[in-house]
Amino acid sequence: MVKALRLILSVIIFNAAFAGYAQESFEAEDDELQHEAAPEEHDRVEPPPPSVPEADLWAGQRRRRMFELGLFHFSLGFSTPYMPAKDVVKEVWNYLFHDENINVAFSQINQDISTNFNFNFTPITIKKNTKTKTELDFWTGIESKFLFKASDETIDAVKELISKQNDPTTMNIDKMNGTITIGGYAFFELGMGAARTFVDKRLWMRAAVQVYTPLVYIKKETLSLHGYSSATSGNGLMGIEGTGEINMYLPFNMETMNVAQTPCSSGLDLSLNGRYAAFSWLDLGVDLLHIPMIPATLGYRTHAELDVNVKVPDLTDTAYWTPDKIAQLATKNLAMNFAWEFDISERVNQYCLRPLRFDITAFFKPFKSSIFIIRPMTGFSFNTAFGAFILNYGIALNLNLPVIFSFDIGTRCYEETWKHYINVIFDFYDFELDIGISLEGPYFIESWSGRGAGMYFALKIGY
Repeated sequence: MVKALRLILSVIIFNAAFAGYAQESFEAEDDELQHEAAPEEHDRVEPPPPSVPEADLWAGQRRRRMFELGLFHFSLGFSTPYMPAKDVVKEVWNYLFHDENINVAFSQINQDISTNFNFNFTPITIKKNTKTKTELDFWTGIESKFLFKASDETIDAVKELISKQNDPTTMNIDKMNGTITIGGYAFFELGMGAARTFVDKRLWMRAAVQVYTPLVYIKKETLSLHGYSSATSGNGLMGIEGTGEINMYLPFNMETMNVAQTPCSSGLDLSLNGRYAAFSWLDLGVDLLHIPMIPATLGYRTHAELDVNVKVPDLTDTAYWTPDKIAQLATKNLAMNFAWEFDISERVNQYCLRPLRFDITAFFKPFKSSIFIIRPMTGFSFNTAFGAFILNYGIALNLNLPVIFSFDIGTRCYEETWKHYINVIFDFYDFELDIGISLEGPYFIESWSGRGAGMYFALKIGY
């Protein structure tokens, strides 16, 4: 057993030493080819890897491979304030594989429900460093995000319905209020980028072009419900009013499921990244992602519309409903209307844009090296699907141990979701494994409670 451990340790040390030697050889060859004098080490900017969808930009010093193949890259996360992550996984597992109903304890919910789900998958990435110091990268993948939100009043209404279901006459109709909001999107993309250092390696810039195709696009919509009794209306009536609609856009007709005649088109957007070594202890980074060039379109819409208007006499209000007024009941303007229109597939021409993101990041290096970096960031996102301008901010710490290990620990609020994460890189130069876990939630306090979680994984090989 001891001999086996010694052998493994020897292989790791040899591999790390060879990696360092190979890296120095590549850099020396590049410098000789370009006939340029290398600047001081502390003035060089260490570029992060390509900004594939939802990948964290690692700020640490990464050894430069001449060729890199990413075989598998995905991130998954969900957040909700009302159910621990382990219970969510258990309920979904039992529903899928044991044919059990999903149970939600509404009585234990004390605030609104705000649930986010995101999934990003990149099956392959290719990165090539040329001898002209230009980095080329290609990738394909899927980016998605969905949300569901029910207000405090909606939760109170559900609680009231459940608690008074055996005796409806005691139900407080004034609690029948609230809103439900849904939205989401999923895009398939194919991208190509190029990066290069300038100004004696103090400036790193990258541009990428992405062709994307929307798979589903749900514009953020809100269903609202309002209940009132005679005590609140003052006219002896009680009732419920509700309005709202849901629009889901798809690339195919749901009635015929015919994809061959899909009336949709792909879109094109541009991403720009830059980083500048301003001082020996400070780098500044800017990322502008998904600049729209050509919008994508979807050709079919599934539409649902709700219209509720119910008004009836509140006979429990005996102070208002005297015998004389009861006799005049027929003259009251009463209404009972409940309409739910549903169009399974309607021909449209819906434009679809991906979220525009702009981030500014500072890379503080207290020791004037990439061993330890403090990385605050701020920026914004503009999401056309959700119709929102969202402020983003966060801070992270990078610890880059010599040769093999790198750690990225941080907390941030990105697109209305709090995320506290730790990512670890095992870098053996010709083989790299990135693993990350996170706690997530729509609110800061609840995000630490384990009611939302995420994971990140990437596998790379190269030389």
